[in-house]
Amino acid sequence: MTPMGTILESDSIDKIFEASKRVIEAVHMMGVKRVETILKIDSRTDKKSTLEGKLESVNKYLKPK
Repeated sequence: MTPMGTILESDSIDKIFEASKRVIEAVHMMGVKRVETILKIDSRTDKKSTLEGKLESVNKYLKPK
C-alpha cells in the first residue's frame, strides 16, 4: 500500500487480474454497491524490472551531491 494506491507485482498478468477481481468481490461482499478500479500496468520484455529497482533508480537522482 502506498499513499496513492496499492501496488501488485507478479510475473503473471493473470495473477494480477485474479487478485484485482478478488479485491473487488470482497469489497462488494462487505456491502459496498459501487467499486472503482483503475489498473496501470507496466510490462517489459526487454529486461527484468522490479519495484525495488524502480525505487533505487529514483532514489539515486534524489540524493544530494
